[in-house]
Amino acid sequence: MFFVLSKLFWNFAQPLSLVFFLVLLSCVSAFRHRTALAGMVSLLACAILFIGCYTNIGSLMLQPLENRFHRPDNPQNVVGIIVLGGGNDGLVSKARHDYELNGAGDRFVEALRLAMLHPSWKIIISGGVGSIGSDEEGSAVAGKRFFAAFDIDPSRILLDTRSQNTAQNAAYSKTLVENAPSGQWLLVTSAYHMPRAIGAFRAVGVPVLPWPVDYRTGGEESLRIELAGPTDNIPSFTLAVKEWIGLFAYRQSGRTSAFFPGPKPCPTC
Repeated sequence: MFFVLSKLFWNFAQPLSLVFFLVLLSCVSAFRHRTALAGMVSLLACAILFIGCYTNIGSLMLQPLENRFHRPDNPQNVVGIIVLGGGNDGLVSKARHDYELNGAGDRFVEALRLAMLHPSWKIIISGGVGSIGSDEEGSAVAGKRFFAAFDIDPSRILLDTRSQNTAQNAAYSKTLVENAPSGQWLLVTSAYHMPRAIGAFRAVGVPVLPWPVDYRTGGEESLRIELAGPTDNIPSFTLAVKEWIGLFAYRQSGRTSAFFPGPKPCPTC
């Protein structure tokens, strides 16, 4: 139920959807001669569009997420890698029987690099179909083909094809970890997503070390107007809004160990 409700909520709450409904409300208000309300709602829609399209506010919102965790210098007692799904285009991969990577493809690429450097490590690929009613292919299935293409021994690969969100990534990976050699696991996912992922894995008691990839910001940006970059800015803004809402929802529902998990598992971080 949580998965369905979260997807439905996001379909309406994401910035461009919100702008659409505000414009629709403005049109209805104008038709009913409520010109003051129509004007205020239109201004709000314009403000959201301007902030999301013509400023780098999305990058500023992603920065603290990306800067929260760093890769450990000398990880000890590591037995494997957990790579979270989302790094491939599920529809294209399924249609072409391939492993077409998307903007988060660094997840797979870095996991492959680690797998080749450490041939004794196991590899958990966690990711089913994350959309309601979609005919796409889960990341775990495409990920298996990806690693096979680089001659990674299939006996090293453990698949979680059921998970549809981060909380399920953690829960289903726990079962696979319990049946594998004991030790720590490197958690490979996008840097902006690492706080929520770490929190979810800590909540179910899986020992993971952060291994962030797929950085979207330089880490030290300041607010600026970018009139030439709306097609780049609005995806960053949307991604940032989604991730912060996700952290709040996970904390409220008990699916993460803290609202904004930090490098050490303590009550306040």
